Amino acid sequence: MTTPLFEPPTVHSLPVSWHGDTVVSFDNYDPVGAALTPPVWTLLDYEPGVSAYVDLKTDPVQRFTAVITGPHAVVRIESEIADVLKNNTLWVFLLSHPGSPSTETPVVNGVVERHDGKSA
Repeated sequence: MTTPLFEPPTVHSLPVSWHGDTVVSFDNYDPVGAALTPPVWTLLDYEPGVSAYVDLKTDPVQRFTAVITGPHAVVRIESEIADVLKNNTLWVFLLSHPGSPSTETPVVNGVVERHDGKSA
């Protein structure tokens, strides 16, 4: 077994349900404190100039821009879009750091998981 060269993004399912808006706050926690035992959950403001997005791997890819306020990056996916997402659709939360070119960092990713009985 090999060891990753750097810490890979965490993986979570993104739950959606028919007629429900999906609103997620990606909070920026201090990575050092989170690694302590027990964890010390300290919120840190996102860096100035950073943008954040959730991308859904649909055809074409859909991008949702986060509203960043201090340590919170809030993304909203309206129900009209969430209603047609299929189980196992890939998604990713990206941070885009300013520069030329910009640097995109996947922070967390996973698949859409329906919680309404709608078929995949």
